[in-house]
Amino acid sequence: MKRSKVLLLIATSLAIVILLGTYLTVFRKRYSGSPPSMITPYVSASDIASINEAYSASDNAPWGFVHKGIDFFPTDNYKSFRAVFSGVIKEIKLRQGAQISNSKVDVTLEFDSSFSAVYYFEFFSQDTADGQIQLNNILVSEGQSVSQGDVIGKLYMAGGGSHVHFSLIKDGEMICPEPYFTQEAKNSILEILHKTYPGSGMCYG
Repeated sequence: MKRSKVLLLIATSLAIVILLGTYLTVFRKRYSGSPPSMITPYVSASDIASINEAYSASDNAPWGFVHKGIDFFPTDNYKSFRAVFSGVIKEIKLRQGAQISNSKVDVTLEFDSSFSAVYYFEFFSQDTADGQIQLNNILVSEGQSVSQGDVIGKLYMAGGGSHVHFSLIKDGEMICPEPYFTQEAKNSILEILHKTYPGSGMCYG
């Protein structure tokens, strides 16, 4: 075999090895095989005045209706909310208009092919200027990789009832997030929830 052909074969083999290694690295990151271990969506418990609704798959809950997430009501304007796990920002979308009862900016954070988290920054105003203000206070961009704890955005409290709704999604379904929070995060969330609903659980079937 000619020297040039041998060198070409070696170069091709090395390229295949490098590409395979890159693919496996990406694959492991996207298909982690391990569920997320989440911190609180808020930066500080002192920033949250109340949790008015947590997760319920039926109306058999203290708040009395189906609610596929947890609603965090801040103490004041522009309180920060952060990434509960490391991942990639898949979508940022402003939802506002006559057909939208709760004006909001949706931010989707993907952990892997199974798990993602959605933050609804619900600012409760139909004013387009308020929508732009909330959008400007989302501090990440689509396609950006974020680390656990990075600030995703701040809630602009344009109208009464403004809050951040947090949902955990597994394989396309909104699920009870409680088992995926660290013990410290779970204790913090329950402490706030019990101010409104003493002794209640975070999730109801």
